[in-house]
Amino acid sequence: MEQDLKDTIVTWVDERIDDMLAAPRMWGSDEAVEMQTLLLLELRALTVSPAAELANPRRIVDAYAAHLASAFPTQPHRPLFQLITPDPLGATMAHELRKVVNALRPSTSMPAPHQREP
Repeated sequence: MEQDLKDTIVTWVDERIDDMLAAPRMWGSDEAVEMQTLLLLELRALTVSPAAELANPRRIVDAYAAHLASAFPTQPHRPLFQLITPDPLGATMAHELRKVVNALRPSTSMPAPHQREP
């Protein structure tokens, strides 16, 4: 994939995530926002490092589950939307998802030009 296209996709994904977390109810329920955010993080990771993501397609979901287990250690393993107290504007979900995005985004960052896959 050409570098310009990779950069475009990563920028678009980052902007879309930021838009969703700024106004979550415009994007749906807490569950919908959570699933869309995860899918976008997976797309970002696949764009940045296709071979690594194809070799380990559960990497983002596994990292997400580990983050939730750490953030909610006394709760059973469930999706975030089932772990939080919902609010009408989705602010709680957006706040918690922002923590996840901030934790996972570095693992899907663009490598230095000399380290990029062809």
